[in-house]
Parts: sequence; structure tokens; C-alpha cells
Amino acid sequence: MKKVMLTVTMLILTGCIAQKAKETKIIAHRGAHIVAPENTVEAIEKANDLGYSGVEIDVRTSKDGINFLMHDDTLDRTTNGSGEEEKLTIKELKDLEIKTAGYPDYKNEVLKIPTFEEAVESIAKTKLEVNIDGSKGNWADEKFVYSIMQTLKKYKVYNRSFFVLSDKKIRDSVVKCYPDATVSWLYDSKNNIDDEIKQVKSYEKSLLSISNSQADKEMLNKLNQAQINYQVYGVNDNERFLELQKQSVPIIETDKIDPTKVN
Repeated sequence: MKKVMLTVTMLILTGCIAQKAKETKIIAHRGAHIVAPENTVEAIEKANDLGYSGVEIDVRTSKDGINFLMHDDTLDRTTNGSGEEEKLTIKELKDLEIKTAGYPDYKNEVLKIPTFEEAVESIAKTKLEVNIDGSKGNWADEKFVYSIMQTLKKYKVYNRSFFVLSDKKIRDSVVKCYPDATVSWLYDSKNNIDDEIKQVKSYEKSLLSISNSQADKEMLNKLNQAQINYQVYGVNDNERFLELQKQSVPIIETDKIDPTKVN
């Protein structure tokens, strides 16, 4: 009997029967562009196949008012087109091809710029969460915001989406119209982290986005103690991911980490 009690005590002390730590979610920045071109339906599908928890995407609006995915201000880097994409109609954008160099799986395929609706429709077939970068598109325009929200709601993806809006005036305007929207913003090291924590708590749903270079142990401990939601972005090696996982970081965003190769 004493031996059994001693064994149980040792298990408790070593944490062997402690509750399992919360999973650290991994978001694929611009989709899984380690294996498919960024901001494409294919990068979204691959993110799901590889086991990411979510995807980050960039939304812009064409000359004729159709939302589509594209990170850069010009077409040159990612397509066979050139110039400012928002000066083109959606038909003109659809006539272009996404560059596939460096992606063997798509060597003989023709990939197109997806509309936002096509991207959301693809996400709706999965359990992926969605991080929408608010530095692209006109988030001060109520019509633009409405079109984004309605598309997400149409495909029942709204409740697993969050919006990174670093301009507080714009962020508050969006929240005023959509009180149940989950908003985030990029932490600026010039700001007091305690004030940022208070701001996170002031919204019904929100989380703080922190650069990997800013996320030291002291800050992470403070965020965890405050019990707020947050993500660390720009995490691009497995060792750093495992370090953040041990520190109970809820979400990390990456360009390079493959979820199938981190454990």
C-alpha cells in the first residue's frame, strides 16, 4: 500500500498525470507557400493537408469592385503581369497566371489569382481559421468591410476569422459595426505592454499580434498571466517554435515551418 501511495506521489510531483498543455496553433502566412504559391486556393488546400490550424491571407479590391487575394502592391513578383493590380478588372486579373517556379507539384499547371470568395469557399471545406491582414484593402470603407464580412458569413467562416487592424480608429469603427468580430493589431514596442493588455480586454473578442523578435520570456509570462489571447508572428524555425510551445504561446504564424516536421 505504501509503495502504491509513493508511486502516485511521484507521478504528481513529476507532472506525469498533470493536464496536457494547450496546443499551440500554427497559422500559415499567405497560406502554405512552402509547397504552393502564396495567396492561392492551392496554398489554402495545402495548409489544410499539412495540418496547419489556420491561414493568413491578404485581400484587395479590383477596379470593378471584386475582392481578390494578393500581398504585393504590384503583380510583378507573383504573376506574369506587371503594374498595380487594383487598376485592373477582375477579368483582367483572371487572365494572368501565377508564377509556379520553385513548386514542382504545379510545374505543369496554370494557377489563377483567386477571388476572396473563392478562397473563403475553399476554407469553408476545412476547419482552418482565417487571419485577414488589414494592411491591404480599404478598411475605412464600410462597403469594403461589409463585403468581407458578408462573404465570411455566407460560407460560415466568420466565427473562425480574425482581422489584424493596427489603426485603432479603423479597428474601433469595424468593431462598432461588428461587435462580435475578433480583432487584432501589431504590438508596437514603443507602447506599454500593460496598456496593450488592457486594450485587448476592452474588446469583446480580440488578440494581440507580437513580432517574434519582441516575444521574450518576460513578455510571454506577462501575457500568459493576464490570460489574454495572442499570436507571435515571423516564427520560421522549428527550434524556436518548440521553445514558444513550451512557453504556452497560443498561436504562432510562420512562412517556413511544416507542422508535420516539428514534433
